[in-house]
Amino acid sequence: MGDEFIREGIRHCFDSIGIPINPYFVNKHDPDSLSRPRDLECGVLSDKILDCDVFVQSGAPVYWHHGVGGHRSTAAEWHSWAWEERILPASPEPVFLNLGAGSCQPWGDGGRSFLEDPGCADFATRAATRAALTTVRDPVADDILKQLDIEHHCLPCPAFLAAGRLSPVPFARDLVGVNLMPLGGHFDFGGDFDKLSWILRIHELLQDLRKMGRVIFICHDTEEVRFAEHFATASERIFVSSSYRDYLDLFRNLTCIFANRVHAAVAASGFGVPAIIAGGDTRARIGEWIGLDVMQSKSLHPEDAAQRMEQLMKHRVLENERLIELREQTLRDYTRLIAPILAGIRHRANQSPTVDVEGPIQRWIRNSIRDSEWIDRIAIDQFWFIREKGFHDGESYEGAQLRWTGGMASVQFPPEFDLYFDRLTISLWGVHPEKHFCRVRVNNEVIIEAALAADSPWSGEVSFTPRRIEKIEIESDVLQPEGDPRRLGVALRDLRIRRNSGTSLESDAPVGLSFLEI
Repeated sequence: MGDEFIREGIRHCFDSIGIPINPYFVNKHDPDSLSRPRDLECGVLSDKILDCDVFVQSGAPVYWHHGVGGHRSTAAEWHSWAWEERILPASPEPVFLNLGAGSCQPWGDGGRSFLEDPGCADFATRAATRAALTTVRDPVADDILKQLDIEHHCLPCPAFLAAGRLSPVPFARDLVGVNLMPLGGHFDFGGDFDKLSWILRIHELLQDLRKMGRVIFICHDTEEVRFAEHFATASERIFVSSSYRDYLDLFRNLTCIFANRVHAAVAASGFGVPAIIAGGDTRARIGEWIGLDVMQSKSLHPEDAAQRMEQLMKHRVLENERLIELREQTLRDYTRLIAPILAGIRHRANQSPTVDVEGPIQRWIRNSIRDSEWIDRIAIDQFWFIREKGFHDGESYEGAQLRWTGGMASVQFPPEFDLYFDRLTISLWGVHPEKHFCRVRVNNEVIIEAALAADSPWSGEVSFTPRRIEKIEIESDVLQPEGDPRRLGVALRDLRIRRNSGTSLESDAPVGLSFLEI
C-alpha cells in the first residue's frame, strides 16, 4: 500500500498549489498498466508516461547495488521499458519530477558499490539531468547524490503528507498498531537472519505493548497475516484490506505504531501518531528526517523498543504537535519547489491548444483563499509565488515562528496576483532590546510609521483605499548583537492583508499527471 500513500501525498501537494489534475497510474511491475485504465483514472491514454503533462516517480528506491553478483538499479525488471525507453530520453515533455527517491542498501552500507558501478552512477546522473526536480528521502540516497555532485533536495517521503487529504480525529485512547514481517524487513542480505530469535523477541515486545493499549496487527498481504497469527490472541484483530483508504483511516485512529514496513510508520506519523521503524536495510532510514526512531530488526532489543515507545506515549501530545507541524512545513517545502516548475506547463492530454489556460497563481487563489477574508503569515510561511528580500531565516519562539528582518525587507507579489486589498496588519515580537522605529510601505506609499519601545510587543493596523498590492516593505533601524553576525531589524510575528473583493476565475482543463508506483 506504500505506493498509494505516496501518491496521496503528491496529490496533496498539487491540491495545495491549486493545480487540478487527472491522475494516471503506472505499475512498474506491469508494463500493460501503461495503457490499461485503472481506479480513479477519468480518461484513456495510449502511453501514460509519454502522453501526460507531468510524470512523477515518487517514493521508491531508485539507488541500490548489492555488491558483486547482487541486484542493482539498472537490472530492475522495469528499468528498460520505464526508464530507458520513456523517462530518460532527452525531451522537455512530459515534465519529469523525481520525488522522494530512496536507497535500498544493506544496513550500515553507504552505497559505495553503487558509486563504483559506472552504469549505476551514469543512471543516477542521467535521471537527475532529465528531472526538473530531484528530492531524496533518506541520508544514504543523499550521500550517493552528493558523491556524484548531483543537485537535489532532502525532504521527508511524500507519504508523510498523505494525512493532509483526510480530516483529523480526536486522540485515540488505546489502539496500538503493530506491523510485522517474517524477516523484520524485505530482505535477509547476509543470509543469517535468525527467524526463531525474531519471533521470540517480538513475543517479548508485545508483552509490553499490550500494557499500553489494545494491539491491532496491521498486515500488507497474506504472508504477513500468517506471521501475525503467531502472536495475536483471541481478542486481537489482524487487519488486512485491499483498499489503501482503509489503512489511512486506521492509521489516524492509532495511539502509536511499531512497524517493519516503512510507509506504514511514515503515513501514520503524518497524522501525528508516534512511530518506531524496525528494518533490515537503508530504507528504514526514511524515518530519520521525520524524527522517528529507527532500529535494526536483526539486533532489536525488545526492552529498548518498549521503553522508547513508552516515552513517546508519555509525551504523545508534544510528539503529535511536532509531527503535524513538520508535516505542514514539509508540504510548504514541496509546494515551494514544485509550483514554479508547473507555472509554464503546456497541456498535452485531453485539451485543445486553443483553450485559455488559467495560471497556477489564479488556481491557488481560487482553491486556497476563495472563502478567506485574510491572507496571513506573509513572510512567516513561504508562499511559493511571493518574492522575499531582506529576511533572515525563520526561528521558533514561544511555540510560534519569529522572523527577523535585516533593516529593509520586502515581499513582492506577481502581476497575476489579481486581488484587491483594503487593510494591513503587522505584529512584532517584543524581543528588540532598544528603542527603535518601524516604517511600512505598500506600493511605495508609507502607511505605518511608529516609534517602538524596547522589549515590548507591538502591532499596527491600517485601512486604505482598495488596491492591488505589488510590494510591501518593512523598514527599521538595525542592531548587531554581540556574537551574532546578523544585522537585525524587527522581529516579525505576523503580516496580514485583508481582501476587499476578488476575481472570478473559471476552471481550466486539468493537468494529466502520471505516477510510477513502487
